Amino acid sequence: MKIRDDQPNSGINPQVTPLAERKLTKVAGSKPSVLRSETDRVTLSPRAREYREARKLLAETPDIRAEKVAEVKARLISGRYRIDADQIAARMIRDALTADD
Repeated sequence: MKIRDDQPNSGINPQVTPLAERKLTKVAGSKPSVLRSETDRVTLSPRAREYREARKLLAETPDIRAEKVAEVKARLISGRYRIDADQIAARMIRDALTADD
């Protein structure tokens, strides 16, 4: 590709406002050299807001339910923990069939 100076504005999007024409203001609490354009805005879609809230809730949820672990541990130690293989198999099948809906 050859660079030429005879068409300096070719390929520039006409909707882009040159930086010199934008109103710039200092960002509060930042270094003196940090500026932002008053016309720049970010708008989140409703789905993006839901995603942000879901991530926030997930971050607040503990990875391990300590009370459940303590309950199962106590049942194991006391010998009251029984595993019903038929019940587990039935639930696995039910979950697999309903997951495709």
